[in-house]
Amino acid sequence: MPKEISAGAQWKEFVEIMVGLILSAIASILLSSLIEPFFAFAILIMVLLVLLAYFQLRTLRVILKEIKLLKEVNTELISTDESELEKRFIKVIRNAEKSIACTGGISRLKGYLNEIEKQINSGREYWRVFSGPQITEEMFKHLKKVLSSEKAQNVHIYFLSAMGGKAGVTYPYIVVTDKEGIIALPDPAKFRSFLITNDPIIVWRLNMYIQQLVGQGKPLDRGELDRLIKNGCIKIKKTKINLIKSNP
Repeated sequence: MPKEISAGAQWKEFVEIMVGLILSAIASILLSSLIEPFFAFAILIMVLLVLLAYFQLRTLRVILKEIKLLKEVNTELISTDESELEKRFIKVIRNAEKSIACTGGISRLKGYLNEIEKQINSGREYWRVFSGPQITEEMFKHLKKVLSSEKAQNVHIYFLSAMGGKAGVTYPYIVVTDKEGIIALPDPAKFRSFLITNDPIIVWRLNMYIQQLVGQGKPLDRGELDRLIKNGCIKIKKTKINLIKSNP
């Protein structure tokens, strides 16, 4: 979520200023009993100027830090082939610090799915929402593996169609972590177009979008996944395709 100046931080700064003023006043009173009031007043003014300069410099450091963060924000539109796309996915996932969230169930990119599995084993939270009714064989193997792993408590898989998902509704293909996000753009051409960004506001909104889909879906564990496949609610698609569709 994008960082904002909290009320607590503002209150802390106000308290620090008041404490500085009170200490300055106490020092002035003590000095006035030892030296001439004129000199005590001058010392008080100097102390107040030092405090003012300190708080101004601290504010300046915060502003410079925010400017640095803005310079590091990067949004890129790419049109590329499947091989290069997989490299981008892997890079984004590898840079995750806390979580990985995805939509879709028809990816065939084994390297991308394997990298997610590695990150789960390293303690990352993993969220995936797909609407079905078909998933690829590679995705099925991936879901079985992560739902059966020792870190299964960090895996959250949701199936939208199991909750009566609307027929014909498609969802954008999204891969997002706590730091970066990739979203597919509709493109019937051979090369796919994707938007990659580390903008904290966009990344946060993509995560929130997936959480909204989670709220509409049915959570799956390994047993429920097998049951839905056995009952034909989810079908494993083995036909090879050359493109990754943007709808899950």
